[in-house]
Amino acid sequence: MENYLATHYLLILLVSISEIIQNQRDSIKTLSVMWAFLFI
Repeated sequence: MENYLATHYLLILLVSISEIIQNQRDSIKTLSVMWAFLFI
């Protein structure tokens, strides 16, 4: 189960990075909020 979650978060991170590259500033704000909630 932990391996599945780690893979899941890695995929989210990769998608997030590609979104940031495409959309830059607005996405950075949105995604940093999203990641903050994931890790609280």
